[in-house]
Amino acid sequence: IKMTSTIANAGFFNLDVTGSIVQGNFSIPVTYTNNGVPSADGFNLIGNPYPCAIDWNAAGWTKTNVANTVYVYNGNTGQYATYINGVSGNGGSNIIPLSQGFYVITNGAAPVLSITESCKSTSQGVFRSEADAKALRLTLESDTYSDEAVFVLNQTASNDFNFNEDAPKMRTVSEEAPTLAAIATMGEELAIYTSNRNENTTIIPLVVKAAHTGIHHFTHRGL
Repeated sequence: IKMTSTIANAGFFNLDVTGSIVQGNFSIPVTYTNNGVPSADGFNLIGNPYPCAIDWNAAGWTKTNVANTVYVYNGNTGQYATYINGVSGNGGSNIIPLSQGFYVITNGAAPVLSITESCKSTSQGVFRSEADAKALRLTLESDTYSDEAVFVLNQTASNDFNFNEDAPKMRTVSEEAPTLAAIATMGEELAIYTSNRNENTTIIPLVVKAAHTGIHHFTHRGL
């Protein structure tokens, strides 16, 4: 399918679409290069191949050496929306809209990512927040921009970085937006950090990047 548009900015616009519709099982090409930094290796920018929204949680996916995290860049906020295991950051969701480009992470050699018809969704596919049980959201706000770090308490989780539980941080490319991330036990920067630590005594380091001088606000909700 070929898509053309004359507008490059964030917002609503029309696409002209021509070509054959993708139907049936589809293999999405992904690669993996090991540079020795697990939380930074393996990012692949791919696209929704179907003419409708798809569900990242659906059972019809094959994810071999592919992490559970999905990211989409939001040009309005200058941040990456993140989603993993029912937990969202910066408005992430398991529903990936028609024609949406998104990032996934491969975490081993010879990764395989394929999708079937059963992954299609009737949802419109707006990236939106979901209700998170036992989650603490910390937000850093600066002018009209903000960024989130999400902490999830799960007594069966590991405190170390785990691709099946934690979402590595994708830093904003905006020169105006701030960055906020949790620091895992080996120094990994995470957008969503799942741990089994006692919520009354836990100390988790943060990394904060302010795009400019001025007043910045921290807010929190959850737990």
